[in-house]
Order: sequence, then C-alpha cells, then structure tokens
Amino acid sequence: MEPAHLTFETRRVGGVIGDVTVGVDTRPIRGVAFVKLSDLSAHGFSDRFAELAANGFPDAGSYQGAKANIGL
Repeated sequence: MEPAHLTFETRRVGGVIGDVTVGVDTRPIRGVAFVKLSDLSAHGFSDRFAELAANGFPDAGSYQGAKANIGL
C-alpha cells in the first residue's frame, strides 16, 4: 500500500472546540492528531471510513448520501 497524505484546512469562525450545536452534528471534536490510516479505527473511525481513506476516497466529489454511507 502506498503512503497516503490527507490535509484538511480549518478555520475557526467562532465557538469552542468540543461544543456541539444541537441538530447540526452529533460528534464533537475533542482534539486533533496525525495518525496512520491503518490506525483510524483505533481513533474511533469506522472500518468503512478507514477503508475509503486507504483507497483514496473512491468516487470523491460525487453525492454519497447520508454520512453513514461513508462510515461517519
């Protein structure tokens, strides 16, 4: 398997890390870390999401439906 590199740019526009707005999301952000794709499951990500990440997110850019369809 080739090494993968994922980069996410974030900007804080307000609020506090870990706060959850009811009805917007159900998984608060508790921290940020660099981890190997093979270790995603150990950090609370589903096996499905880890599989998609390891395969370079096939079908990225097309509608996937509910978050559950990509393991979130």
